Formats: sequence, C-alpha cells, structure tokens
Amino acid sequence: MILDSDLNNRREDNINYFNELPLILTSMELFFPEGNSFKSPSHHDSYELTYVSSGEVNYYIAGKKLNLKAGSTIVVWPGVDHTYEVLGECEVICVYFSMNSDDIFNQNNLDSKYKRNRKVSDVNEKENKDQSKLGLQNEYLDTELEDYKLPEYEIQQLVLKGQSKYQIANIVENIIIENKLQMFGKSPMLQALALQLTVQLNRALQDQLEQERRIKEGSVDELLDIIEDFINENYTLNISVGDMAEHVFLSEGYFTRAFKERLGTSPMNYLIKFRVEKSKELLQKTDLKINNISREVGFTSTQRFNSAFKKILGITPSEYRKSFVSEKQNLD
Repeated sequence: MILDSDLNNRREDNINYFNELPLILTSMELFFPEGNSFKSPSHHDSYELTYVSSGEVNYYIAGKKLNLKAGSTIVVWPGVDHTYEVLGECEVICVYFSMNSDDIFNQNNLDSKYKRNRKVSDVNEKENKDQSKLGLQNEYLDTELEDYKLPEYEIQQLVLKGQSKYQIANIVENIIIENKLQMFGKSPMLQALALQLTVQLNRALQDQLEQERRIKEGSVDELLDIIEDFINENYTLNISVGDMAEHVFLSEGYFTRAFKERLGTSPMNYLIKFRVEKSKELLQKTDLKINNISREVGFTSTQRFNSAFKKILGITPSEYRKSFVSEKQNLD
C-alpha cells in the first residue's frame, strides 16, 4: 500500500531532481543585413549556441576564423570571447543555456563516468529557488551519462558536423517554438528540451573526438569507409560533397579524387545511386506516392528523382513499380 507520505516524498524527490537539470536561459531569432558585424568581442556566463538558419557568417573565436553557412551550428563555452561578421543577409537562432550544480561539459565529468541519481539531501537550496514551483509528478528518474572525454587541448567551442547538427537544429527550433507559446507546462518542457540538447551535444562531442582519432590514425581507405558509413546514415538529408569532405577533414578536391580512385565514381554519383537503390526498396515494399519516396531518400524534387532513376535503370520509378508488381503476380 502506497501512503500519502510516500507520494509526497517522491514528489519532492522529483521536484529536486528537475532542479538539477540544465536550464534554457533565453532564446531568440535574429536577422542581420549584409555586412553587419560585431567588432568588439563578447562573452557570456552561459553556454551560447548559434544556429545559422539562412545566410552565411564568419565566426571569430580563439584566434581562428570559422565560416558558418546555413545549417551550421556552433556552441561557445562560457567566458570565451567571440564575434562574427555577416557575409550576406542572415538569420540566426541563439540559445543561451546553463547547468546547475553539475556541468555535464565540465572537465571532471567528461573525464570520468558521470552518474546522476539525486536525493533531496544532495540539492543546494540556492539552486532550488527559481524552480521550486514546478510541481512535477512523474516517476523518479535516473539518468546516466557515461564515458565523456575531452581532447588534450582545452575546448572553447564545438562546431557540429554530420547527423548531429541536424538533430540539434531540430531541438533548437523546438525550443524557439516552445518559448513563444504561453502554454501550460512551458517551464518543464523547456527544461526537458535543455536536457535533450545537452545530452545530444555531449554525444556529438564524443562522436567527433572519436572520429578525429580515427581520421588522424587512419589510411585513405579507412577514411572512405567512414564516408560510406556517413552516406548510409545521412542519405535522406541534403548533404553535399563538401559535407562529406568536411566529415573526414579533407579538402573537397583531394577527397573527390581519392573517392573516385577507390570506388570508380564521384562522391555525388555514388550518393545518387545509393538513393536510387533505397528508393527501389520503397517502391517494392510500400504504397508510398512517388513524390513522397523522392523526399524519403533525399532528393530535393520529384523531377530530379525521376531523372536520376531513369538514367541509372532506364525506366521511371512508376514503370519500375508496375513491372515489379506484374512480375510478382506472375510468380504467384
């Protein structure tokens, strides 16, 4: 039998657990005209995530210039000076977030296993004051974030690459939407998104460090194996040859030559053929419309899909589906 006192204790545990979660401080959408720049460096006490939704900027940080195009995301650590120059009309989304007592990007936490299973006695009263009114009544949660490692140098920023940048961009857009709404549960929803954001950022950091290690130690053949995996994971997205080259830290020209020597075709032709092969599976196994299939496998338009399909197989997607259905009926 569950007593009221047990429920109250569990509710208190839940509230205090959520007091320990990362917090979204603010988020905003910004539009900059061409040529706009911030000459004086700025820094913040919180983490700053900048997502370039359109346009292009040069980001200056730690003595380096980073070119960020539409779809790029950068996270800057607290206290790090940075500024940027707008190269064309540009829209960016900025999200500022912080941790409470335990910073999961902290050196100590990244260098060892990090477990969080907080009890009431572990929580600092000062950290509770802004969030004590949440009143959440969920089951007690237990979160484990394991085996994070920092590189040998001190991290000041993280530029997201590969699939992680699309996943995090989606979370950021959800934060903006939620922040605009004045709906029930807005605060805990933003906290949940903040936790999702920081977990995904840690995964991205760990993946990129592991990928860098493999790339530094690997041969060209091993790098191309990495790219084949990258294409398999990201073919549904609007990826370019530049994205592939960036993923293995090679120039686009060198990457393209090495790829063609190894596989006998260009990276883009390989990607298009891969997408067509995936579309054949959908044409055979589903009743999806042709335009939906073209989107599912990463083509930007049905016309491009039809053209690529016919160039490779000699027939259109519709003709392929009809021939497959007819052949199957004859076998039956």
